[in-house]
Amino acid sequence: MKKLVLLALLVSVTSSLAYADNGCGGTQGVSCNSFYNRLDAFKVLSEIENSKKDAEQNLAIVEAAQKRYNLNLRYVVDNFVQLQQALGGGAGTKQTRSAFNLILQALHGSRTLDMLVTNYIELVKAENSKDNAALNFIVVENKVSSSSASFSQATQFFNSLLQLLGSNHSNYARDVFSRAMFVSNTYSLTELYNSFKLLLNAENSIENAIGNFDLVLRGADRCGDLTKATLDFLQVLQQYGDTQTKEARNMFIRLYEI
Repeated sequence: MKKLVLLALLVSVTSSLAYADNGCGGTQGVSCNSFYNRLDAFKVLSEIENSKKDAEQNLAIVEAAQKRYNLNLRYVVDNFVQLQQALGGGAGTKQTRSAFNLILQALHGSRTLDMLVTNYIELVKAENSKDNAALNFIVVENKVSSSSASFSQATQFFNSLLQLLGSNHSNYARDVFSRAMFVSNTYSLTELYNSFKLLLNAENSIENAIGNFDLVLRGADRCGDLTKATLDFLQVLQQYGDTQTKEARNMFIRLYEI
């Protein structure tokens, strides 16, 4: 009798284990792992959000990116949260989603998600406006594509120009950056920065400095030396004074035969 009872218990336990295997083990284990990964992701996203609804939408955005780019879910979540923290946490949900979308559009080739997020945050830190930071990211991404400079180098260069001009002069920084990146395969970013800085310090207005930079780039194309062309122009400007920029430009054009 005891043997029959033990046999019945053994069959019962075996059946229960088999049922458990169908639920969370064996080939079905992937579903359980996915559940716990997604639950953890949802918890992390909820911690920074003001509402569960926003956290749910963020989870959908993150999962779509994870599947599209074949990335680790936690890696994508961590980068999304890092971005959201830089953009104001739960108060910056809309801007975070917009920024994340811009970053995903730029994610190709050898670029990585964490590199792009890091550079976006650097642009945010350098700006007075989150909207300007988004525009700056678009400009950097657009111009670096045709340059030998890396994305990080281009971001650092842009921020150095913004710091030189002041964070209330984002439009001017974009103008100078665009001009410089166009010739960044010919001259180093350091040479271009130093040239513009010298021209800016010698002028009364940013507009004049940018115009002089354009002219110096033409001169550099003629003589093959950006530093020399910059110093030559400054010598001519010194002869006329910074109130006679137009006359100085005309003389430089004449002397350089451009």
